[in-house]
Amino acid sequence: MATLSSPVKIPDVKGKISFNKKADRTYVRYEIGRTYNSTRKNTNPQRVVIGLQIRNAPTLMLPNENYEKYFRKDFEADDGGESLRGIFGDSGGAAGG
Repeated sequence: MATLSSPVKIPDVKGKISFNKKADRTYVRYEIGRTYNSTRKNTNPQRVVIGLQIRNAPTLMLPNENYEKYFRKDFEADDGGESLRGIFGDSGGAAGG
């Protein structure tokens, strides 16, 4: 059963996944759109962090809430079809707490 604390594979979405290293952590970012700046005549990507890359396993990451939001179908497949809402309930707290 997958939870926010269990590792998942980094999604293989060509051109949409990027990495941002800060200090000793590498954040996995997903591009959700682009905005065009007509005065500067360039396009700026809009990205959200979907997880934290695991240092000793570069193909895995620890997901956050955005991962469930954008990759819900993949996340449900990882946990046997059970969504996070079913695990944590509506409060968002730990199971049984």
